[in-house]
Amino acid sequence: MTPEAFLADCKELYRDILDLLKIEMTKELRYPIYDASYFGDGYAHLTPKTAAALKLMHDTEDLKLDGTYAGKALGAVIDYAQTNKDKTVLFWNTFCTGDLNELGYLALPEAFHHYFTDPLQDGDLGV
Repeated sequence: MTPEAFLADCKELYRDILDLLKIEMTKELRYPIYDASYFGDGYAHLTPKTAAALKLMHDTEDLKLDGTYAGKALGAVIDYAQTNKDKTVLFWNTFCTGDLNELGYLALPEAFHHYFTDPLQDGDLGV
């Protein structure tokens, strides 16, 4: 998905949510920033900023976040907040999908099994 297509999808979702909740915007709606530089080497590969964000959230809020989605997003949010101190920044953690270990990873396609059996990366808190 291109950044432009992602942003278009986000705008449509925001408008749908506002319509559903019957909220009329009185200010210009600001949309999320899409920055692929925080993706790292790909799915489930932690970046140093991801690892630092995971540690910060664990140490300060006693929360374990996943490094695949939430940790990468939080790393980006922290960078944005540090360079935009005059802005209000929201990080909304949806707490992933829950504990997939309860389902048994063997029920997943074999291509995903290594995410459960490989050693954790440095900085991965094991969510």
